[in-house]
Amino acid sequence: MWLRRRQLSSLARAVRVRFAPSPTGEMHIGGLRTALYNYLFAKKNNGDFILRIEDTDRSRLVEGAQERIVDTLRWAGLTPDEGPGYLGGTEGPYLQSERLHFYREFIQKLEDKGAAYKCFCTERRLDLLRKDANKRKALFKYDNKCRNLTSKEKGELLAQGTPHVYRFKLRDGSVSFHDLIHGESSIELSRVEADFVILKSDGYPTYHFANVVDDYLMNISHVLRGVEWHVSTPKHLQIFEALELPPPTYAHLPLMMNQDGSKLSKRNKGFMCDQLREKYIPEAVLSFLLLSGGGFGKTTGDFHRLQDLIQKFNIESMNTSSCKIDFARLEDMNFQAIRIMADELYDAAFLLVRKHYPHVEEDYFRRVFKINAGRLKFLDDIISPQLNFLWTKDSSVTEPLGDDWKTTILSLTKVLETISFGKADLSTSLREFHSSQIGDRLSYRDFMWKLREILTGLKEGPSISEIMESLGREETIARLLDRCS
Repeated sequence: MWLRRRQLSSLARAVRVRFAPSPTGEMHIGGLRTALYNYLFAKKNNGDFILRIEDTDRSRLVEGAQERIVDTLRWAGLTPDEGPGYLGGTEGPYLQSERLHFYREFIQKLEDKGAAYKCFCTERRLDLLRKDANKRKALFKYDNKCRNLTSKEKGELLAQGTPHVYRFKLRDGSVSFHDLIHGESSIELSRVEADFVILKSDGYPTYHFANVVDDYLMNISHVLRGVEWHVSTPKHLQIFEALELPPPTYAHLPLMMNQDGSKLSKRNKGFMCDQLREKYIPEAVLSFLLLSGGGFGKTTGDFHRLQDLIQKFNIESMNTSSCKIDFARLEDMNFQAIRIMADELYDAAFLLVRKHYPHVEEDYFRRVFKINAGRLKFLDDIISPQLNFLWTKDSSVTEPLGDDWKTTILSLTKVLETISFGKADLSTSLREFHSSQIGDRLSYRDFMWKLREILTGLKEGPSISEIMESLGREETIARLLDRCS
């Protein structure tokens, strides 16, 4: 029945991919990249993107982690077509802990065929084998002791209630397969590994077994996952072979590395998605991630919308070598995203400003945000000390101007009443005013420095023409006259 079901569904062979994280901690940037490439591949091929939660390691589960995974995918715009809870779907359950009956069924099939067996070895015995291998400076491999137990020996152990796991019989010889990214591969796994556990004594499957069963039952056509699983693919292919089931097509994503060449660590909190969500625009993060995987031909570090990524994605142009990531490029991508998506970010920015400055009126904010969005690296830069002058006057600037400065500022306000308040026109008018009204008495640079101090209380910041354009004619003149009173 299992084989017939797969044969029927494979006639159309619709693209179905899965993202299968473990809820054992916060979602890592590497996990988000895996989800992104699965999503892009599915949507490029008019397929489905499935979320499956691999929660079989019960000792390491983190409360709320599953919900945060779903929230992160939604934040990134990678909403699954099927998944646990409200996501729904016809191929569930989507939590592996709710699929134990499937695993028992397939274990029985493997045992009946002689492809799997009960192993009664204790942890103490396995530890002794490991210590012995270390002493001999040899690679530890299980000695397959229980593979050769007689029916009588197994019966006696079961009668005594001896705990046991199930192991898969790894066959000798190389396993060859085609990887969509790395091409033809051939791995002789039996040289470095022995029979491996597929069902633990608590009744929960290991990753190697559960992903095979679930990929089959959920009609997964392609598996896109990290390159660290490349060497394990022969295990999975042998299980498919033993069950007489056709495997999916595999594609292994390149390794993400730190700038110093070391592997990204989940212990590095800076790579956690919950922290990325606090600072960055979702699509900026996605554009950044493609720099560490490829799939878009020659990339120049430009920001792209998600729909653009889907259209341009080509798995055949994925990188095969490891990729170093530079978070400085993420900041640049975020800067581009805010400039391009300013209209879409308007509401979030307005709420942020009103939270800190309730008096700000929307008409004023709309004009100011349009002018200043292109200078923001992060959205909350809109309330940074450098732009505080936009929303409030600096109360620390209380020293009155001298008579000479008062005369100069009053003359300047008359000019400002008659000119255009665009950045370019303001810059030209300020230079003309300095040349005709001040000349050699004060350098243009010092004149600009004094105007910035009068208008904002800042010693450094945007150019004076940008400050005036942001404040607008009425507020600019009001602040100048206020210092003259």
